[in-house]
Amino acid sequence: MSRLVCACLCFAGLLSQAADADRQQPTTFSKTVCQEITLRQLLYLPEGYDDDPAARWPLILFLHGSGERGNELDRVKVNGLPKELAAGREVPAIVLSPQCPAGMSWDSEWMVAGLNALLDDALARYRVDPRRVYVTGLSLGGFGVWALAAAHPERFAAIAPVCGRGDPDQAFRLRRIPIWAFHGARDDVVPLSDMQTMADALARAHGDMRTTVYPDVGHDSWSATYANPEFYTWLLQHERMESSLMKPQDAVLTASSGDAARAFDGDLATRWESEWTDPQWLLINLGALKAVRRMVIYWETAHGKVYDLLTSKTGEGDWTTLATETAGDGGVDVIEIPDGLEPRFLKLMMKERGTQWGYSIWEIEVEM
Repeated sequence: MSRLVCACLCFAGLLSQAADADRQQPTTFSKTVCQEITLRQLLYLPEGYDDDPAARWPLILFLHGSGERGNELDRVKVNGLPKELAAGREVPAIVLSPQCPAGMSWDSEWMVAGLNALLDDALARYRVDPRRVYVTGLSLGGFGVWALAAAHPERFAAIAPVCGRGDPDQAFRLRRIPIWAFHGARDDVVPLSDMQTMADALARAHGDMRTTVYPDVGHDSWSATYANPEFYTWLLQHERMESSLMKPQDAVLTASSGDAARAFDGDLATRWESEWTDPQWLLINLGALKAVRRMVIYWETAHGKVYDLLTSKTGEGDWTTLATETAGDGGVDVIEIPDGLEPRFLKLMMKERGTQWGYSIWEIEVEM
């Protein structure tokens, strides 16, 4: 049994502005609210775990389906990876299979926080290789896989949701994680279209998502998945790579209008917005000559239809047009930088808006 305290959440409220004759005054309320969660779990330690005290092992977090919730821990062995382990399958990894309490859901905010805390505890308690942490799960557990990975994408080397549903609006957060998703074509509980929606969203975000559809299978797409040796080979081959993204503090942004820093702050919930006129520009000073591999632009709805990307070593008279877009439609634009080009300045010169509004960018990423 593992007792976990979820991350604290803060709630705030603001009263509306009162009329002059009203004695009510606008105030705020803020309080930290925490909830303790206790998770029972099955722990699998691989053969040879005790042989070398210095060895580090991969860790697989398995999330069961809705029918296995409750207080009877053996129910977790009914389906999926714990069932395979109970039948004698050997997996060269530590496997944690927690049980979701009755009435709760793996993809709820509290349970996602609890699962993240569970992983913190496991990395401190067992000899886990932090570069090789994975999450997989079926049905309700598949929902949890998508939600947990979207909340903490930096944590996982690869994920494998089985007949689950994710939030396509969070696909950009998953774009750097290898994903293998499984579904039955005849699933009448979680329709196949839910997986396809995520696949389409990952494609737009230039993510790495592989799919397997079992043509004659309904909701039980997990039996074939977890019985397949190729599944374990694929999952365990991945290692989490350190990010090659330039950090926001290592560059200076300026723009023709608006707060340019919002386009390069590492926060995909904030955005840069320009005035509603053409042209507009956004300039990135990398601080020194840098070997840049690519630039990725995450447009908000107010995107650029026609724009150029220019590079310069000095920021003065040596500007070179690297790429030109004449039919931009928003979403995610990926601009590859030729090998050997080491600019100090990148300039996005926006000439024609794609909407009646200005230009708006959720985030720009510069990969080194």
